[in-house]
Amino acid sequence: MRILMFALCMITCFCLCDDAAWERIPGMLRPIKGKLEADFTLVRHFKDMDFDMNGSGSMTFTPGRELIFRTEKPMKTVCTLTPTQVALNDVETGKTTAIKSEQQPWISQLFQLQDCWLRGDVGALKAEFDAVVQDGNTLLFTPKNAKMQAFVKTVQLSIEPRTRHIVKVVMTEASGDSITLIFSNICE
Repeated sequence: MRILMFALCMITCFCLCDDAAWERIPGMLRPIKGKLEADFTLVRHFKDMDFDMNGSGSMTFTPGRELIFRTEKPMKTVCTLTPTQVALNDVETGKTTAIKSEQQPWISQLFQLQDCWLRGDVGALKAEFDAVVQDGNTLLFTPKNAKMQAFVKTVQLSIEPRTRHIVKVVMTEASGDSITLIFSNICE
């Protein structure tokens, strides 16, 4: 569930930043017009235990429809975010847990946020986060909203300048725990 929370927060944070950074971001990030696919490796760091949990898999984004994370290691799961629900499927047992947006309205809001970012509509999401352009290829996002601050301290994005794709995301939680996603084999 934490991986799901990270994915949702990461997507939300992709979209938001301060005025000076807002002007630079459209030129830094590549808007996605069609399906986007990538492989990922994940490191979940638990600060208090000084322990890392590693994972890997692939993701697919289809604008306006869905974002799917397929985790192969350490266990096979499929997490699907759509405008109407988030579903986590344990591939080995075949069991699926789904939360409908009627039960939790934040699901549709998070889908809209990630959809706006991936389509390049960063201006639609500016009110939620502050951002700093740390260097020509790194953005640091800090949530403004107290509800988000309870979970997320910062989200750092590393961008490959030639393709303008995000290649690394580091989300630091309020607890000090962190999740790092590194994307490879990115294709549209």
